[in-house]
Amino acid sequence: MPRGYLLPASLAGVAAKLRAHNIRVTTIDKRMRVEGEAFAITQMRSIRSAGYDMTVLDGAFNPLETREFPAGSFHVDMAQPMANAAFYYLEPQARDGFVGWGVMDPLLAKSPGAYPVFKVRREVK
Repeated sequence: MPRGYLLPASLAGVAAKLRAHNIRVTTIDKRMRVEGEAFAITQMRSIRSAGYDMTVLDGAFNPLETREFPAGSFHVDMAQPMANAAFYYLEPQARDGFVGWGVMDPLLAKSPGAYPVFKVRREVK
């Protein structure tokens, strides 16, 4: 389980959807430097499952890297009661997460190859 997730400010709709599911999402007020993993998408496809069109991402997590996120980005700390739901909704390959149900489709179409949610392992001071 990661320590948290960071989302760019452009994902305000995703942050709102997380909050609607009782997941605590904070807006960071100063830049945050973290070590973690980004998911590199090699293919985005649609499959039919139980009468629904589901989105599937093929790809892999890149090795650990350090990134800086500016103030205004969204942070989902996994030290919260709804951590399991947050994990499931935000993981790029979760079948019933936000990717699977197409919530991320418009965002992924704008930046193919890059999953916009960063998996945080630790904050770097």
